[in-house]
Amino acid sequence: MPFVAEHQEPKATARPCYQPMGEVDPMMPFFLRHHHCNLLRVADYCESNYLQASDKRKALEETMALSTQSLASVTYQVSSLATAFLRLLDLQAAELREVEADVSCVAQRVDMHKEKVSRREIGSLTASKRFPSYQKIMSPPSPPCLEPYYRKPLNFSVLDDIGHGIKGFYALEEFGATLRGR
Repeated sequence: MPFVAEHQEPKATARPCYQPMGEVDPMMPFFLRHHHCNLLRVADYCESNYLQASDKRKALEETMALSTQSLASVTYQVSSLATAFLRLLDLQAAELREVEADVSCVAQRVDMHKEKVSRREIGSLTASKRFPSYQKIMSPPSPPCLEPYYRKPLNFSVLDDIGHGIKGFYALEEFGATLRGR
């Protein structure tokens, strides 16, 4: 089987063991292109092997095994590339959120500074209130002498003359006569 010897991973250049945060492996597209070429070679080999083989059943099984192995390898490479790409997108989203928070903080500081400046401007436009200089009010030298408090009884008859104007019994008779029609 001549193809098995050819089916080797390409040698990667020297790079660190860990993947730096926020970068996709630059060798991934190369691996995908290389596996694409390998798939074409596997397809050519399987076709020629099937046409030249005397035992078609054995050639078919070998073809299925090689195609399964090649497709699994490509699937793994695509999956790892997709995982790395999703990780990159997550990291970029986190960086964007961090930048957004920084911008929001700066915007708040700018708003606070603008408010301070505007308050300072408003303060400069106001005039301080100066009270006119009058003669100061002085308290008397000695407090006035007050009478001691005592309770006076209430006189309810003081307000008797105020009101409807009717006084005494005679006035009530006249008032009654006017109501009766005299």
